[in-house]
Amino acid sequence: MGALFNFASVDDKATAANVRTFFRDDLAHLERLSGQSLRNALASPRLSENGNNGNHAFNGVENAAINSIDAKNELSIVAEVLNQCSESTRKLITDRYINGLTVWQAADSIGYGRTRYKELFSIACNEFAERYAARGHELRIFQ
Repeated sequence: MGALFNFASVDDKATAANVRTFFRDDLAHLERLSGQSLRNALASPRLSENGNNGNHAFNGVENAAINSIDAKNELSIVAEVLNQCSESTRKLITDRYINGLTVWQAADSIGYGRTRYKELFSIACNEFAERYAARGHELRIFQ
């Protein structure tokens, strides 16, 4: 709860787990559908090609093309959200899910032990979830 606003309480631990699942599973699916990587989307952010993510009633070829465009748009949104995050959040998430570092490697790269790294990573996941929610994509888990 905030002092000025009556925000719903977020379950930070469950939200962090949800964000980890998103980056581990959903991101790979988006990359396969779009034929692009988040690494490339981060390197060259651009406006989305198609602002419509609604239901589409076309044949299979058109659906595949639309799914690919939608996936590219979503990757662009993820890249924009990551670029809006704090530098530490961006580094923690990109080291793990874009650069493919293990927990040990990522913890070592910032000079912390595994326990402190996991605490910081959880905070980073929650920041990403909050910023992603502002774009209409809810990863937060509420209590």
